[in-house]
Amino acid sequence: MNSKSPEIRFNGFTDDWEQRKLKDVSTYSNGGSYENDVSELGKYQLVTLKSIDMSGNLVDSGRFIDKDVSTLDKGTLVMILSEQSPGLLGMTAQIPKNNYYVLNQRVAEISPKNNIDSYFLSMSINKNQRYFSRLGAGTKVQNISKSNVENYELSSPTLFEQRKIGIFFKHIDNTIALHQRELEILEKSKEGFLQKMFPKKGEIVPEIRLTNYTNNWKKEKLGNLVQWKRGKGLPKKSLNTIGNGKPVIHYADLYFFPAAISKVKHYSEENEGYLIKQNSLLFPMSDVTPNGLARTSSIQLRGVYAGGDTLIAELNEVNSDFLSYQINANSNKIMKYVTGTTIKHINSKSLSQLTVYITNKQEQEKIGSFLKKIDEKFFYHEEQLIILKQAKKAFLQKMFV
Repeated sequence: MNSKSPEIRFNGFTDDWEQRKLKDVSTYSNGGSYENDVSELGKYQLVTLKSIDMSGNLVDSGRFIDKDVSTLDKGTLVMILSEQSPGLLGMTAQIPKNNYYVLNQRVAEISPKNNIDSYFLSMSINKNQRYFSRLGAGTKVQNISKSNVENYELSSPTLFEQRKIGIFFKHIDNTIALHQRELEILEKSKEGFLQKMFPKKGEIVPEIRLTNYTNNWKKEKLGNLVQWKRGKGLPKKSLNTIGNGKPVIHYADLYFFPAAISKVKHYSEENEGYLIKQNSLLFPMSDVTPNGLARTSSIQLRGVYAGGDTLIAELNEVNSDFLSYQINANSNKIMKYVTGTTIKHINSKSLSQLTVYITNKQEQEKIGSFLKKIDEKFFYHEEQLIILKQAKKAFLQKMFV
């Protein structure tokens, strides 16, 4: 047998890892067919081809049965046998509790034996998912056979070291899940606030107000509130991301910027661009899809320059953050102003006809600040997720053979 050691190990472990086949450390079983018993609610949840994501997480399939059948044990692995999207064939997830999950067809049950840790085994299999993709067979849908699954070779240390590794990665995964839950909560909260913090058509006050304001809001055309300007120059080839030169905004950046810009992505040493006035709205003027044009971003930063195809709405009496969130919450209203066939366009004349609702400056600032804080929390958790996923990927490469 071949023996190897990983690049990174916990202190005190020096023994070589042993290479074994999956059938030596687990037992394999196929799922059943329950198509005639499926409902939207039920006593047991079916584990289907949609129950495992690209990160090896068990996700809600939305399919249930009430029929009393054999259920999966906690710690059992479930494996995708038919690839519904690239990278999923052979992916595994762990069953988190007893007497609730039932295995559907085209998903396999991998039950670890006493000489292998369940979490370690799942990490090892998912790290080497390419093995299963390489051996997949089929034309429209790739499938993996029982023999190819059972003959998968893995290297493993002693059970004690496996458990240490499993606990380490479980902690990372739990932290990732925590940030993902926070993102979901913030996203739903923001969506709810956006629907209720601005008046709907025919209304003069919003459903929710942050303070005890009682004044009515007034309806205005965007063109009556802004002075239109355009960016200039700054082709993409002149931009850099390492901070050389002045901070700039390319029109394509605006497809991805948040409603309120906190930092730029690009810089340029070229003597071009239009100096953006604080408290402005920025609109991209062209895109291949209308959706990219149905949005805006507010900017409160100083010393930032706009390149060509960037439409700038300079504001005086209205808070740009407040207006940006309002416009983006009703982005469908912009769609009717988009023109063009292959390349889509929008202009200041059309956007000037956009209807918005205005309250007093103090309430505007409170609303803009409130929604901006939600976004800041969202971006924090999003950034932490990226860091954690990159760290996990690096550790997987160096803590497994």
